[in-house]
Amino acid sequence: QQVLRVIDSHRHRGVIFDVGSLDYMDVEDFQLVRNCVQMVSVMGLPSAIAGVRPGVAAALAENDANVAGLGFFTTIDDAIESFDTLSRLSG
Repeated sequence: QQVLRVIDSHRHRGVIFDVGSLDYMDVEDFQLVRNCVQMVSVMGLPSAIAGVRPGVAAALAENDANVAGLGFFTTIDDAIESFDTLSRLSG
């Protein structure tokens, strides 16, 4: 909720969820991130998930986490670049 309040009170190009410091993320944790991504989308902003480690990705895949429609990027810089590209294409 705090993230959504900040988004609502400032002008942003998008929101990046940096999960690079996580060694493990279970499906329930991932669902929380997914819910935030969906709320950001409702607010009209793109979002990205950056820094998913190979072990985390493997655990999510093994547990059939629903990753459809989400933007994953190796680094925060890659995610920012995607927002820049999206902005150029739409505007």
